[in-house]
Amino acid sequence: MLTASKEKIDTERNINFECTSFKIEPNTTYRILVQSDCCFSSGSQWLSDTIKNNYVFKVILKEKSVELKELVVKEKKDRFERSGDTLFVNVRDDDARPHAAASTLFDRITGLNSSWGSISILGEDVQEITVDGKRIFGGVSQLTLESIKANMIERMEFIEKTLANGQKRNVLNIKLKSDKKDGFYGDTGAGIGTDQRYIGNVNLNKITKKGFINVFSTANSINEKGIDPKVIERVLFNSFRNSLNASSSVIGLYEPRAIDNTIEKLETNFRGINRYFDTGFNYTYAGKNIELDGFLFGNSNRQNFVQTGNRKQFFNELTQNTSSSLADKSKTSNINSNFNLKWNIDTRTNLRISSQLNTQFKDRFITHSLETLFSDNTPKNAISSENQGRINALAHTFQLSLVQKGKKGGYISSIYYRFNEQSNADSNRFSNIFENSVSRFIQHQTLNRKDNARIHQAQFVQSIPLNGQFLVEGKIKGVFEEHTIRQNTTIHLANGNIFPALGIVKNNIFETGVYALYKRAKLDIISGLAYSYWNIERQTLTERFSSKPSFVLNPFTKLEYRFIFGKFSARFAKEPVLPGSAQLITLPDSTNLNNIVVGNIRLSHYHQKVFDLNTNISARKGYQFNLNFNYKILDNAVISENKYLPVLNIFSSGFINAPRSTTNWNLNFSALQVKLRGNFTWVLLGGLYHFNTLIKTQEEISALNLNIAFINLNTTFKYKSVFHFKANWQSQFNILQKNSIINNIISAKSEIDLGKKWYFDAGLRININKSQTINTQLFADTEVSKFLLKNNAMKVSLIIKNVFDTKREVNVEQANNYQSIFYTNVLPRTFMFKLTFYPETWKK
Repeated sequence: MLTASKEKIDTERNINFECTSFKIEPNTTYRILVQSDCCFSSGSQWLSDTIKNNYVFKVILKEKSVELKELVVKEKKDRFERSGDTLFVNVRDDDARPHAAASTLFDRITGLNSSWGSISILGEDVQEITVDGKRIFGGVSQLTLESIKANMIERMEFIEKTLANGQKRNVLNIKLKSDKKDGFYGDTGAGIGTDQRYIGNVNLNKITKKGFINVFSTANSINEKGIDPKVIERVLFNSFRNSLNASSSVIGLYEPRAIDNTIEKLETNFRGINRYFDTGFNYTYAGKNIELDGFLFGNSNRQNFVQTGNRKQFFNELTQNTSSSLADKSKTSNINSNFNLKWNIDTRTNLRISSQLNTQFKDRFITHSLETLFSDNTPKNAISSENQGRINALAHTFQLSLVQKGKKGGYISSIYYRFNEQSNADSNRFSNIFENSVSRFIQHQTLNRKDNARIHQAQFVQSIPLNGQFLVEGKIKGVFEEHTIRQNTTIHLANGNIFPALGIVKNNIFETGVYALYKRAKLDIISGLAYSYWNIERQTLTERFSSKPSFVLNPFTKLEYRFIFGKFSARFAKEPVLPGSAQLITLPDSTNLNNIVVGNIRLSHYHQKVFDLNTNISARKGYQFNLNFNYKILDNAVISENKYLPVLNIFSSGFINAPRSTTNWNLNFSALQVKLRGNFTWVLLGGLYHFNTLIKTQEEISALNLNIAFINLNTTFKYKSVFHFKANWQSQFNILQKNSIINNIISAKSEIDLGKKWYFDAGLRININKSQTINTQLFADTEVSKFLLKNNAMKVSLIIKNVFDTKREVNVEQANNYQSIFYTNVLPRTFMFKLTFYPETWKK
């Protein structure tokens, strides 16, 4: 505040400090005073009416100390913010527990969901994840989220890209906090439990602005699930193909496939009681023009699996009932490596290279006994067998793409090449004792089989825009594949006689297609015609088959209409399908006398006509609805042929082309509600399936109709930030040949934060199955933990597995022409004490 006053201070006037001049009255003297909340004047100046205009004076201010009360300023951002085609998800410090993985955010934040191994945001599935724009673990969602801590994340950026063919590609980019971009972090823990159970893990990470390094290892005997390397290969292959569609095909001519990260596919589905070990290394580098990521992964598992049960199989008017008991002790080891390189040659040209290598070694010892009886009261069979063997498998996939974009939008030229090689060597020594009221014999044999497959695929795609609404895209594709099976059976009771067998399939396939895209603001129409030609050669030791060159026209049309609350699409396609090598050259063996299968090299191709309807609707209050109807007609499809072998009183299975068409259809729906400011969310999925299958038994062809109805309800509830509850109900109802089964699985998971140090977790699963009788099993796990030391650097946990000590698990299944119910052993109740440490250090 600036104050001007007379010398005798008998009058006073205030002048705003922003003023740079004021009027001086005649015959008056003024003193200039400066007052401030933080400073006071160290002197003063006197002014009189004799000074000139524009007089400059100085006032020196001296610092003044003022004590203020503590003031905390908080900025509260909305959880979701949208800008253009990007949805931002803001993450808060109290969204997850200390040192929790980023995956826990999808259980705790309303609108984010993690279920069955996949993740979604506001109901939209995520296909790929990047961290500050870099892919780690090949962009596989679940693996990436386990490698990043929740408290490292500033926000997540969800980008939804829609290709011209209507397929969506959703990418989630995790933006790290500025002080969490360069440092070292991880966790290491060990635990011991009753019955000599154990668990141990090490997970160490080094992150920099240009790269990411991860080293991990786990070992346990409590059925903690690991990673299936074959699934990683599949996911990475699909990710590469989807990347091609996003960058090198306007219409989407690289046959994109959706990535289904279900629990059964993403994780090893343990049976029985297991001792598991894995270790791995992951590296990511992102430079100006080069992006590189890769990992090396290995695991080993010892399995002790015991199963008893019954199976009912339908052969026209006959029904075969089989009761069995099986014990499987096996050891399986896998080594998996992956390498991805992207080189941006210039602003319009990029080169991608991907290579995956998988090896598997499996030793097994199986004892199996079963009894079979047909409904026509033929003699009952009894089979006892012992099987000891080893499988060595190798799979290698190499992919390359070169993409060049034109100076104008819509011009794209791309080349894609893929090489896949698989090799399996199976050495199997077994003994069978077969007997019924008519005959009895004993087998002692060794079976050595080598299974090799090679596939080369090359494809060229060119797109040319005709104007702002029309675009033409064409492709030329060639596939060259060869599959060979060589088998030698040695019969020890016949002076070591060797019986060889051979199966070879060679396919040369060429395809040319031209497609047109018509695009408007609310309407997309894609229509095209593909022309296929193939040359086929097949042979065994006794016969050879060569098909005449085939020429097939394959029409395709898709329409999509977008409206204010959603969209509607329809698709029709006619697609030729070649029978698989398993149907063509499966070689008979007597390893399993109750299931002898023989291939048929004379099978011809068949057609499937597909008609799809899809609609997506978004409504007020966070409701979303999806409906899909699929109708498929199969002409000349491959079906089973069963022949009765009277000497053994069993059926052997083969394959033939169906004499008439079959139809399948399914209707799927989903509904969900996401209240961004609410505490409760739900997702409802359901569907109806009808499969019409033909089966030939002896000389009679009959129809088998399998009908499936399922419903799945997934709910999440949270109270403030201390209680989180997640429940899932799955129900499936099947009917096959007037036989019905019902499967119900109810699972629940709760997390309770007891203050800032104590935590309680509980998981519950109830299985209710009905075939002829109702079976119910209850499984539960609990964990109580407390964080200790500075920055919560240590955690102490008490874990109980299988709280109710359930003795067995019941599985009921129905598919094709059989129905089964099996009882398997499970991990007994286990108490465990575990210590976990969380080292970390960050560069300032």
